[in-house]
Amino acid sequence: FKDTFTLDDLDETILKRLLEDGVPVGYLITAAGASVGPGTQAYLTFIYERLAELWRILKPTGSIWLHCDSTEGAWLRALMDLMFGREQFRNEIVWHYHNKLAAGRHIFAKNFDKLLFYAKSPNATFHPLQEKAERQVIRESSDGILRNKRDEDGNLVYEVIEDHEMGAVWRIPMLVPASKEWMDWDTQKPLALLERIIASCSNEGDMVLDPFCGCATACVAAERLQRQWIGMDRSPRAGILVRKRLREQDEGIALWAQDVLVTRDVPQRTDLTEPVPTKAEIKQALFERQRVAETDLAACAAVEIGCKHQLPIELLEIDRIRPGSKGGEYMLDNTQLLCGRCNRTKGNRDMRYLAGRLQDAATVV
Repeated sequence: FKDTFTLDDLDETILKRLLEDGVPVGYLITAAGASVGPGTQAYLTFIYERLAELWRILKPTGSIWLHCDSTEGAWLRALMDLMFGREQFRNEIVWHYHNKLAAGRHIFAKNFDKLLFYAKSPNATFHPLQEKAERQVIRESSDGILRNKRDEDGNLVYEVIEDHEMGAVWRIPMLVPASKEWMDWDTQKPLALLERIIASCSNEGDMVLDPFCGCATACVAAERLQRQWIGMDRSPRAGILVRKRLREQDEGIALWAQDVLVTRDVPQRTDLTEPVPTKAEIKQALFERQRVAETDLAACAAVEIGCKHQLPIELLEIDRIRPGSKGGEYMLDNTQLLCGRCNRTKGNRDMRYLAGRLQDAATVV
């Protein structure tokens, strides 16, 4: 676990590619670096690369949940809006942990984090959950003043009123060393939190993937709810804790009897059956496809919607029809050549957007 990030060669390469392709995510990450600092820029690049792959493999019925605190929460919300589309945003869940109050001289107590919930499509699975409504118990003290009732540990005491549909504020205690679930992992989440997420957005038998599984809380929750699951983490210590956690007894039965695979081999994609062509090869093939007859020029792919440019290959730019921020690959069937002006105007939007902008420009002229 680390709470500070620094730019490395990989981050710089990814960010450079995003800016060259005119992907708005690149501008957002650059703006974050300029306004907040290189640490935030590196962190957003790190998260972007992983979210793009998760979105690529996510089923139409699936959803992505991202936990964040107030440090980078605003930037992460903007990043996910750009990558997945604001129309796929479902909820910003407030995880309120009333048992941990980190206050300062000039701020209110920091006693909540957030969960950003995005669906892959309008057909994403969702089950409304029920919870018991509660209210704080008030008592009259010996001096006649009404005060909140607290238990032996100093926590506020609540009483149950009735069942009702669950809202977007979840009051679940933060894990502390005295907690039964405690595994001494920096970012460990309560089992109750992960069970709510999984129960609301999946069915029995569905696959749950946690790419930052840590001490396996999501895996345990998925197993208890009869889901399939995959957990990944690059920390060697996580492998030790996962083994320990999954062998613990749950109602008298070992949760997971099989061994946990720990490997240093980098997984390779298996959905690509042919070598991936280089950008130069793709550009040359597109140039031949869009070549103007008997010339050394090719027409901008937006020619049918108003662009008049015919240019040599070195002045044309590769545009991904489905943007990389939404899983689009640098493959021949997902690319076209645009002039620089059209490519920057289109950005990561579709051709209908570009057509509208070209029409507006023609109207103004």
